[in-house]
Amino acid sequence: MKITKRQLRRIIREEKAKLQEGHAEYGGGHSLLDLEDYEMLEDTVTVAIRNLIRAGYTREDVVQALQTIVMDA
Repeated sequence: MKITKRQLRRIIREEKAKLQEGHAEYGGGHSLLDLEDYEMLEDTVTVAIRNLIRAGYTREDVVQALQTIVMDA
């Protein structure tokens, strides 16, 4: 299953929104990432996602893995 740039960006936005909700829920005292840091993180995650999809993983596999990583961090 291939994923478009638009779909990938949507996935990243959705995951970021979930992180922001969790951040507020747990009363985090730190501010959200500034734009430069966000873009660096987005680029890093995008490359990793593309590599995993090319290796045969589905979008759902990758999203589940990202969710698990975030929750365990």
